[in-house]
Amino acid sequence: MVAWMRHLKCAMAVAGVICAGSSGADLDLSISFDGSNTITVTPCGGNVNYEVTGMLSDSQNEGLAGFVFELAFSGGPLGPAGTPTSDPMLSFAPPAGISGPGGFGGAVVDGALIGVGGAQNTLNNSEGNAPLPVGSVVTGVGHTEVVLVTGSLTAPVEPGTYTLSLTNLSAMVIKQ
Repeated sequence: MVAWMRHLKCAMAVAGVICAGSSGADLDLSISFDGSNTITVTPCGGNVNYEVTGMLSDSQNEGLAGFVFELAFSGGPLGPAGTPTSDPMLSFAPPAGISGPGGFGGAVVDGALIGVGGAQNTLNNSEGNAPLPVGSVVTGVGHTEVVLVTGSLTAPVEPGTYTLSLTNLSAMVIKQ
């Protein structure tokens, strides 16, 4: 297991990257808080927005087909991440795409998010075959950096350094 960590303080900090096999390319991920590598929450206990961005290590494919990972926060429980509201990520969430039982934003298990992410309709399913998924495949996703997931968390009331960690990444690409 490769673990990627992002630190959060009631003064937050530190960036990093995780790479995991994705059928011919690696998906390099990073987490930022309100668009920054370092953030200070004043007062402590406030809401903090985060986003997970990703980029494939090569373009010898048609783009990202699907991804899933887990998020945990050392400062307390997380709520589900957001459901996509714009392209291309709309293609990775129902009804256009598919996601796990907890939905695109993941299921909360012991305060962590399990199964964050989704996949495109690479089955070429249409409404005549089954009710879901029904979206068109979007190619080129991940050839440049793309925001995969957004969410928010509540910073602890006590000052300190806290970690938002991303683990158990699994990703697939669309073969050329």
